Amino acid sequence: MDIEIISSEEQAEITALNKAFLEENSAAGKEAILSAVYRSVDLLKHAALSADELNDRCFKTGAAYGTLIRSAFGWDWFKIKNNNQFAYAVCTPGLSYGIQVFHYFNLLLTTDKVNNTVLLFNMIRDLNDPAGNKPITFLV
Repeated sequence: MDIEIISSEEQAEITALNKAFLEENSAAGKEAILSAVYRSVDLLKHAALSADELNDRCFKTGAAYGTLIRSAFGWDWFKIKNNNQFAYAVCTPGLSYGIQVFHYFNLLLTTDKVNNTVLLFNMIRDLNDPAGNKPITFLV
């Protein structure tokens, strides 16, 4: 598995997706954004959306959640490459832990997975991020 920091173009796209989510949900401030993410998942989980609309919502919600984690806990965006596939994730500075946020929100919106966005966010506070040679652990 290869892990690399995202490009400035990828960061700009994530920033634009985050901004769109915040504007659509009139959210500002950590608690309001976290609440908007949670509500959004609950509303979208039962909405009749086309595949394109669902994909769009997963990216916007994931960008908002990942950006919130980044600003609250000092994590950063990375591209995770494995077997000719890749995913975006927010990861701890020491790359001990990560969350593949877009995949996570796709699971939340397309399966019966419980909306644990607030619980996961609150659990991040207690993570210890030792620098070392251990492989990254993905929380989702």
